[in-house]
Amino acid sequence: MRRLLFLFFFSLSFLSAAARHIVGRVVDSKNHEDLAGAVVELLNPRDSSVIKSTTTTERQIFGWKVFVYQFDVDNDSTYLLRCSSLGYKTAYRRVTVRMANRVNEQQIDDIALQPDVHTLSEVVVKATKIKMVMRGDTLVYDASALNLSEGSMLDALIRQMPGTTLDNGVIKVNGRTVSSLLIDGRDFFKGDMKKALENLPAFTVDKVKAYDKQGQESRLMGRDMGDKSYVLDVTLKREYKHGLMANADVAGGTNNRYAARLFSMYYTPKERLTLTGSANNVGDTSVPGESGSISSAPDAGGGLTSVRNLGVEYRRDGKTEDNFFTTSLSYASDDNDTRTRTTAQTFLSGGDTYRLDRNATHNVSRQWSADASFGLTPTHQMLGGTLSGAYSRNHGNENGRSGLFGSKPDGDAILDSLFMPDAGARLLKHAINRVKNDNQFHGNSYNASLSLYDRVRLGNNGTDELSFNGSFDYGKTTNDRFAMNRIDYLGTEDRQDHRYQYSQTPDRHLNMEASALYACLLVDDTVGLNSLYLRPSYSIRQSYDNTRYNLYRIDQVEGYREQDYTLGMLPSERQALLAALDNSNSYRSTMHTTQQTAETSLYFSHGDGTAKPQLSFSARLPLEWKREHLGYFRNKDYEKERHTMFFNPTVDLRYQFNDSTGTRYVECSYSTSQRVPELSTLLDIRDDANPLNVTLGNPNLKKARSHNVNLSAALFRLATQRMMNFSLGFHTTHNALASAVVYDKQTGVTTTQQTNVNGNWSVSAGTGFSTPLDKATRWRLQNDLFANFNNSVDLTTVEGVDNQRSKVRSWEVNDQLQLNYQLDTRLNAFAECRVAYHNANSRRRDFQAVDAWDCNLRLGTNVTMPWGLKLSTDITDYRRMGYNDEQMNRSELVWNARLSKKLMHDRLTFMLDAYDILGNLNSTTLVLNEQGRTETWTNSIPRYLMLHVAYKLTLGMAASKKDHVWEGGDL
Repeated sequence: MRRLLFLFFFSLSFLSAAARHIVGRVVDSKNHEDLAGAVVELLNPRDSSVIKSTTTTERQIFGWKVFVYQFDVDNDSTYLLRCSSLGYKTAYRRVTVRMANRVNEQQIDDIALQPDVHTLSEVVVKATKIKMVMRGDTLVYDASALNLSEGSMLDALIRQMPGTTLDNGVIKVNGRTVSSLLIDGRDFFKGDMKKALENLPAFTVDKVKAYDKQGQESRLMGRDMGDKSYVLDVTLKREYKHGLMANADVAGGTNNRYAARLFSMYYTPKERLTLTGSANNVGDTSVPGESGSISSAPDAGGGLTSVRNLGVEYRRDGKTEDNFFTTSLSYASDDNDTRTRTTAQTFLSGGDTYRLDRNATHNVSRQWSADASFGLTPTHQMLGGTLSGAYSRNHGNENGRSGLFGSKPDGDAILDSLFMPDAGARLLKHAINRVKNDNQFHGNSYNASLSLYDRVRLGNNGTDELSFNGSFDYGKTTNDRFAMNRIDYLGTEDRQDHRYQYSQTPDRHLNMEASALYACLLVDDTVGLNSLYLRPSYSIRQSYDNTRYNLYRIDQVEGYREQDYTLGMLPSERQALLAALDNSNSYRSTMHTTQQTAETSLYFSHGDGTAKPQLSFSARLPLEWKREHLGYFRNKDYEKERHTMFFNPTVDLRYQFNDSTGTRYVECSYSTSQRVPELSTLLDIRDDANPLNVTLGNPNLKKARSHNVNLSAALFRLATQRMMNFSLGFHTTHNALASAVVYDKQTGVTTTQQTNVNGNWSVSAGTGFSTPLDKATRWRLQNDLFANFNNSVDLTTVEGVDNQRSKVRSWEVNDQLQLNYQLDTRLNAFAECRVAYHNANSRRRDFQAVDAWDCNLRLGTNVTMPWGLKLSTDITDYRRMGYNDEQMNRSELVWNARLSKKLMHDRLTFMLDAYDILGNLNSTTLVLNEQGRTETWTNSIPRYLMLHVAYKLTLGMAASKKDHVWEGGDL
């Protein structure tokens, strides 16, 4: 059937082609399946010189996938075809081209390649495993070639992949950002990348593929529609693709540390049921001995946090990935207890100020969410939708004490003296104010949303598309807060401002959106692989927001005495509460917004990126009309309406060529965007609910416009296993919206007002490479360098001092160098160095320039020892140099280790972790920038021992096969 469709398709596709050409398939001799990415060369039969070269690439033929090659040839000529593919013997085929008049295409019989059994055996037994190869346009990593710590999750595996970085949840492969993470080509927990990284055990992974995945439009139309996205596709090992698999890890440690994790999955070719769960109070601690995870600064944790998560997902697939049903439920709980001690210095003209602060916060939050999605694929159509809902609630308390001084205090113990009833006159003279506050809060929110889409293929040849989208979103939030704030102004002013406040903040929002798009094919050249699409579209969005903020001054209730009211207490009579409403700081707001967008976009593509290099150009020309109406009451009624028109074009030019030899990628883009201030900020109002932080409106705010230009390039050569990438970016904003701050040094009051500023721009550049250092690829060197220059306008001024706006110029340069050595799966060692340079200067008087370095060196290893023991360890030296404050020029040596042992045929694993063995990890962080210096101590327990017991269960799983490195028809 495939063969008939193949012949029929090419008989139609090339009937009108002017150039004569030959087409054919390369298949496996055993199962006759197509070989994707097989290299086919057209040779001169006389001297075997190469005339042309290509690879077998995917074509869609009435829903069937076939992989073919194609060459333009001369009629009445003889050629020699040479076909090769990794893991197969090279084959030759003599071809004689004879075509009748008006016939432009000749099919070649399938060329069958024999598996190269001898070569494959040698690779497994004698050679270092190849970490990555090209399969067509796909870069494929072999997980078995990487040596990981026991108990590692998917995030550790990705960090070890050559040319790959994982920072703050963002994955980059050779400089390109990954947009989504897939499991066997399918979504995992609705694209929740963090859940997959932290819960999928690394031992279940067979291969990781990086490629440009076709979007839904392209899959419907059977051609490139310009909606590709760069993805990582995790392929599970064969033995975990059918049956039940569970991995449980329970741990307990010193200082009442605990951790538990569960990952369970029932897997069939059509269905997948996944259960994930975790509970711990150790934070986001990495596994000792993991490379690629060196941080910019030592992290002792942010308070004491207990986390509990539970999630279940069910997915059923149809014939294609667009025919599916999936549903998921999740629960998350977070209990955080944070205590801090802060010493801060603010750089100001005419003399700095100093602040001492102690704060304690306890916050408990819980969230429940559920969603369901479906996709259907009737003939020439795709339709689907998602229904989701979420509910959350939180409660907690916060209390703190702070003191502001005009001169540097001698230690933080002065803060205790400042609040003593008999505080000395000399101390009070140097203090500007002292603040004591106690807070209680609780709130809840819920949200429901629905989205639907329908895409239809139109036209006689199915070349056009009509699509509709609709969405609905409704949410409600309520927050209540009790606050006792006691401010004592000292120094030149001697007065008190003690307030007991209660606030209610109910909020509701409703959004509805509908859109229609028509895609029209203007150019369709199947021989030259040229296509041009024109896409006119229209969308309308209606939104409604209703917010109410009621602030009550309980201290103004008749007969109020502070000792009679405990925190959280309200007057017994509602009328008394209503009489205490702070009208000048309470408000209600109703916003109606109508947004209409008419857009025309173009997409041109030449080549397919595999048989021929692909050059693509896309342009979006959206014209947007926005109508906003604000009804606002704050002491009096305000009515404000605004009509705005936006034009925010984007242009993107891309070159891409992926074949069996590697990848080449270049992209250049330009975009511009406009931003208007919120209507409420245009009102001439004053908010002094917090008397130390006053906010003013500004009726003179203007619209801001930003411009962005980006250039990026990436290169990978399979023969040398070498990767290189480069990026360059420029950003500027005209009439940028910024906060102007006026500081009163006599009282410590800051007054903030939004304003427009010009002169903000930045330039960034980055480059990286990854290369093996020896033929066996045991040694690998990787480097990532990024630099950013930022020119910003400083708007912090001091009341009563003749200040002018000043420009601050800052440099940030970061370089991370990694050297990895892997003998085999028994030994892996690495060295990493991360250097960061900070520079900031300004012509402003009294500005303290910053010229400092952070240098972090990390050594680690994973080694299998006698008796089946495995040691994973790392030691990091964090160093700071060049800071103006000598307390910041310090060094911390941090050593972590894990010792593990497997039993019961590798089903049971014991792991002993030791964190901060040397006891040098400091719970104090220091930050120095152009605004000031901040030193913060946070409660944490960075040093502890923990014993893990992990058990792996499999039921009904297929037996594992000792394949060679790249065997498997799924690649």
